[in-house]
Amino acid sequence: MPDARIVAIVRDPVDRAYSNWMHLWSDGLEPEADFARAWALEDERIAAGYAPFWHYRRLGRYGEQIASLRTYFDADQIHVLRYRDLVDRPDGALADIGAFLGVEPIPLAPPAPENVKPFVADTARTRLLSRAVRVGAAAGAYAPPEVWRQLSHPLQGALHAGGATRPKLDPEVRRELVREFVEDVALLESLTGESYQDWLGDEGRGAFVTRRDEAAQA
Repeated sequence: MPDARIVAIVRDPVDRAYSNWMHLWSDGLEPEADFARAWALEDERIAAGYAPFWHYRRLGRYGEQIASLRTYFDADQIHVLRYRDLVDRPDGALADIGAFLGVEPIPLAPPAPENVKPFVADTARTRLLSRAVRVGAAAGAYAPPEVWRQLSHPLQGALHAGGATRPKLDPEVRRELVREFVEDVALLESLTGESYQDWLGDEGRGAFVTRRDEAAQA
């Protein structure tokens, strides 16, 4: 499809990776309870055949990804959109997408935060339930996807029971991880003409619900 128009949504890569890990951990699909440790295991996991959703670092290398797209499509066929704009100014972000696609935007109500998960503490109970989820998921690969989804609901419901608010990522951990994106952020900036220097700071923007609540109180 040589005339395709592509919307690429980019998010602070460390925030994105932490959220990615949080969802997998809370659903019992991430065996490592320490985010930084799970991050450090990426190369080993890829060699072992882990699927891309566990590639916390590589999924956030947007400069490389946009550069790859540019080898197939012209720059004016790719609209790079910040995730934060979808959260902070959804009407404007959707209007920008409409203009890019050449269609009239329609008024939309803000979506419910359906992708929000409670934080699950690392306990013996959590590890037992998580192991059951992973064993079931492996066995479920040989059945229709809807079968495992249905069977997994009680296990994940038990995991999420009594869940807490997601803990904030330690700035020291973030500082270490952010170093791996310096060159890629520079590449993304050179491709888009936009600044992403805010991604390289010691503080991320946090979870969707946190930002939504802060905006409501402002």
